[in-house]
Amino acid sequence: MKKEQFKIDHKSKLPLYDQIERNLRGLIVDGHLKPGEMVPGEWDLADNYGVSRLTVRRALDELVRQNWLEKKHGVGTFARQPTMASIAAGKLSFTEQIRSIG
Repeated sequence: MKKEQFKIDHKSKLPLYDQIERNLRGLIVDGHLKPGEMVPGEWDLADNYGVSRLTVRRALDELVRQNWLEKKHGVGTFARQPTMASIAAGKLSFTEQIRSIG
C-alpha cells in the first residue's frame, strides 16, 4: 500500500485515533484494503500517520470491535468483508442502527 493513502489532519479537532479509524474504514470500503488482506503493523501505521503506536492501537481495536478488521494472534491484523451490521454498529444510535438494517 502507498504511504499517501494513510493521511490524517493533525490540526483537526477530531481525535487522531478517530481520524485513523475513519481513514482505514474508507480504505476498506474503497477496496484499497481487500477482505483477507493484511493491514500494516502498528509500528508501520504509527510511522505513516505520524502518531504514537498507542493511538494506532486504539483505532485498530475499535475497528476490530466493529468487525471491520480481524486480529490473528501472532500473525497480524486483516481486513474483513464489511457487512450491513458492521457499517451500522460504529457511530449510529440504536434506533438508527435498526433503521439501517431494515
